[in-house]
Amino acid sequence: MPITALVLIVVGIGWLVTYYLSGGLFPVGTWGYWNLAIGFAALVASLVVLSRWR
Repeated sequence: MPITALVLIVVGIGWLVTYYLSGGLFPVGTWGYWNLAIGFAALVASLVVLSRWR
């Protein structure tokens, strides 16, 4: 499970950094601010996975 959480953290941060550095053109330019929601959703999902880890 920690591998899944780490992957979600990397994907979430990578998505947000890519969105900001590209000026909103990447990963998907037509989605606009939904890119932020996707990045933060990945981070929240990682918190959920980590909270269930024993």
